[in-house]
Amino acid sequence: MSQPQEAAGTTEERFLSRVQATEMQRSRRSMLASIESDISTPFREVLERKVRYEYATLSALIEQEDHKATAKKKQRKVLHTQYFVQKRLARNFL
Repeated sequence: MSQPQEAAGTTEERFLSRVQATEMQRSRRSMLASIESDISTPFREVLERKVRYEYATLSALIEQEDHKATAKKKQRKVLHTQYFVQKRLARNFL
């Protein structure tokens, strides 16, 4: 996993997007289809299972990253500047 980085003071960099994961799966399936006639059926089925497992794992990681980002966003609170303004007391208690 890549470390989150701030680019010019903006948001964090994502690990992997759903679009990238889907594109990887599509690419793997097309490669598998191109060699389908050259490999045995059991081996093809093993490779298909591997591609499905890889996509499921990536989807789970992406989902986990989304939950982390949502939780982090909820934890961030912006304090207004009035919070830090100190006012003098009306009476001197000493």
